[in-house]
Amino acid sequence: MNSRWKILVVDDETVMRESLAAWLREDAYTVDIAASGREALEMAKSTAYDIYFIDLKMPPGINGIETMIELRKLQPDATVVIVTAYATVDTAISAIKEGAQEYMVKPCNPEEISIFVQRVIRLKNLERENVYLRRKLSRR
Repeated sequence: MNSRWKILVVDDETVMRESLAAWLREDAYTVDIAASGREALEMAKSTAYDIYFIDLKMPPGINGIETMIELRKLQPDATVVIVTAYATVDTAISAIKEGAQEYMVKPCNPEEISIFVQRVIRLKNLERENVYLRRKLSRR
């Protein structure tokens, strides 16, 4: 059931934010939106999101990488995707070094996003199953 997976889309551009959220909702995910890094951080304090799609450049305030770093402090296990229209090798390397699991270039392909999210969910399910089985094994 996809609705149990929570996703936050963070982008200062309304069209991009709404489009990405709509694509994800079509796949039956629970999706919230934030217009800035600061708003995303406030939302993350009260809701544990599984996946974050964060725009790299978001004026004013903190950028996508800074937002990701702060989110990691709140939710270390969350998957973070940096999305940008200003892709460079340097920003890609920086995003991955700081903990992004993926770096996507705008405009985003809805099919690519769906496949990525499905892959993340499969991985998270395997990790959870692994933890469960290890606990069960250690009790014996």
